[in-house]
Amino acid sequence: MRLNSLEQNDLNVKKKLAICAGYDILITMNETVKVLMSRDGLSEVEAAKQVVGFFKAMQSDIQDGGDPFQWENEFTQEFGLEPDYFEDFIFRLAV
Repeated sequence: MRLNSLEQNDLNVKKKLAICAGYDILITMNETVKVLMSRDGLSEVEAAKQVVGFFKAMQSDIQDGGDPFQWENEFTQEFGLEPDYFEDFIFRLAV
């Protein structure tokens, strides 16, 4: 069975997301990934890995009693984005 180009593209996107552990996290942080791709020239996989890695480190630290406000500062330094984007990360912790 041969796939048409639309089906092949959909399959390729799913493969990319599967490569990046924590792809469910990306659903709520999609805007950050898009900015990193367009502004920094990262591939979707590279941007996703950076976002997921940051989120997992933040999540682990906050669960151990870390300060969310410190992570907001870390976020703005790491990604060079306004704190508004950080809200997606904090909201994801509540899930």
